[in-house]
Amino acid sequence: MLPVSYPNIWINGVDGIAVGMATYVLPHNLDETVDALLAWIANRQITIDEILKIMPGPDFPTGGIVHELNGYRDALMTGKGRVRVRAKYFIEKTKRGESLIINELPYRVNKATLHEKLVFLVKEKILEDVVSVRDESAKGEIRLVLDLRKGSYPEVVFNQILAQTEAATTFSYNVMLLDGKRPRQFGIFDIFDRFYTFRREVVTRRVQYQLREASGRLHTLTGFIRALSKLDETIATIRSSKNSEVANPALQALLSIDHSQAKEILALQLSRLTGLQIDDIRAEFDTVTAKVADLEDILAKEQRVT
Repeated sequence: MLPVSYPNIWINGVDGIAVGMATYVLPHNLDETVDALLAWIANRQITIDEILKIMPGPDFPTGGIVHELNGYRDALMTGKGRVRVRAKYFIEKTKRGESLIINELPYRVNKATLHEKLVFLVKEKILEDVVSVRDESAKGEIRLVLDLRKGSYPEVVFNQILAQTEAATTFSYNVMLLDGKRPRQFGIFDIFDRFYTFRREVVTRRVQYQLREASGRLHTLTGFIRALSKLDETIATIRSSKNSEVANPALQALLSIDHSQAKEILALQLSRLTGLQIDDIRAEFDTVTAKVADLEDILAKEQRVT
């Protein structure tokens, strides 16, 4: 599992089908979701209506206008609900009259398919107030142009488009997710609670790992510092020993250190125990000591793990 730092399943959305069940979660705005999560962490008694003020609806990458939000409130509460999304348009005045420009589409509506449908509706005179349809879209920008007859009402034409095409679409939430290994329906507070527990576990494991690494290094540096405190005796002991098997227990006895610390000292180049190298070892010792203390403080304080 990826140690994500935000509730990815709610932000990026997901859909899938299994035996006898399915799930469908719409995408949501990253900033709004994180703000809602932080508000929930700060106040576990927060209400759905307060969450709605922070995170007012789903957020689709293709744009469009979300409406009929009572279903969204239901989805936040129970994991089930519906929202309507419709295309967005504006009116552009030209020398020949007015044009209705569709510049945003509902999520997962194919622009080319919609364009073909509009052309068909104009050809069959179902959209009587539309003279022509053309696709002027450029890369990263949607622009479906409908030239209108003089005297027509753009709002009426657009409502006809909504009724006859996928320019208006309904999306249904079905937030069926795995809780451990068991599927169940999740409301937004359930998602926040499970993510909060997961994130605490991720941070705890990461800090424990970092603490093990830092503590190991500090243990080694402690041996170096003790060697520096008796530098002449340490060098003499090493030089007088026939091999590392003899030198290791001799250093342990001299410096009151263990086998691993003595081994690291023996692996150290003697040149590092002179001049500026000594300052580097002492500076690293101070840095790692502070790091270990900070990591231990994180594990000791719940608010820092959060």
